[in-house]
Amino acid sequence: MIQVYADKSLVYDSRLEGHGLLGLTVTTGLNKGGTASIVMPPRHPAYNIFSSYKTVVTIYRDGLLLFRGRALYPTDDFYNRRTITCEGERCFLRDGVIRPYVYQDGPAAIFADVINLYNAQVGGFKRFVVGTVTVTDPNNYIRLESESAEQASDVIDKLVERCGGYIVFTTNDAGDRVINWYESLGYQSRQVI
Repeated sequence: MIQVYADKSLVYDSRLEGHGLLGLTVTTGLNKGGTASIVMPPRHPAYNIFSSYKTVVTIYRDGLLLFRGRALYPTDDFYNRRTITCEGERCFLRDGVIRPYVYQDGPAAIFADVINLYNAQVGGFKRFVVGTVTVTDPNNYIRLESESAEQASDVIDKLVERCGGYIVFTTNDAGDRVINWYESLGYQSRQVI
């Protein structure tokens, strides 16, 4: 069973007839933002509810969150079929700018500071609570610097490149989105490739 929501509005449910889509594609990956594409007919009930960069799109498979992101600009074809392209929540980190910086601290402290600076610049649905950080450095001290302003996503990418690990998003008991930085993942897909 697959369900798609735009904010709190149901866009698609594989069990309901009136909410059919012409296409649905989700692409995710480790340490990637991920994308989703929703193609709907012109008479779909959710045809006009997507606002660019504001509508939060969530896609569930069998009750488990598969994708969370925001809608980008919709496009219509000759037959008025609307395609909504979405970018994953890791791309939200592009909306925050970290001014020229010099960090000399442990990875967890730098990660927390970058997320806090990012949170101060963005609104509600884009904010993250810093969760579990299991990545360490052998001497728990790294130096990271930039003479120019960078997107928060670029600083996080530098940290991951330098120390390794995986950025994983979860939800806490209060319903807040949590950004975690794990040294290794405790689960593995059973899918044979």
